[in-house]
Amino acid sequence: MTKLSSLVLVVSGPSGVGKSTALAGLAELEEVEVVVSYTTRSRRQDETDAVDYHFVDEETFREMVGRDGFLEWVTYDGNFYGTPKRAVEEVLERGRVAVLEIERQGTVAVKRQFPQTVAVLLEPPSRGDLEARLRSRGASGEFVDRRLALAERDDPVRGDLYDQIVTSSETSETVGALVRIIEARYRPSAPD
Repeated sequence: MTKLSSLVLVVSGPSGVGKSTALAGLAELEEVEVVVSYTTRSRRQDETDAVDYHFVDEETFREMVGRDGFLEWVTYDGNFYGTPKRAVEEVLERGRVAVLEIERQGTVAVKRQFPQTVAVLLEPPSRGDLEARLRSRGASGEFVDRRLALAERDDPVRGDLYDQIVTSSETSETVGALVRIIEARYRPSAPD
């Protein structure tokens, strides 16, 4: 397998599977940059603007769509989410790993534009584990039911789209698996 001098790594998975926690662990690596997405959804209490997401209103988001500002964008559970195109391009120009936290639909769009993208699906050890994680966030029963239904809807297509599937149980194991995937595909450029 040829190693690339820059890489797009997509990390997907259902709500509550541990994507944000795993990406925080990856962000500590020198060659990795997690690209912060834009969203129109409300900010949660424990989230920080421009760290977890760029939180914008629908009008601002639509303006960015009109200016071709997104590599991909989707509507998910009634909210808009988009990956800023220029931010990804800048990471790749620096010869680094651009890590994107996006869902299935967005993964298709990114792979179309960057065919050598490595797409990883994080999955919970079980449906019960995922439900417990969602409930531990203090989510309403309706929210949990909706997210579990979305996870079940996406489950059958996982093998066709994703290059790797990682069971997300312990954070250190999940981060370790992602690091091994990066190491298998990425070769940093030699310093100037």
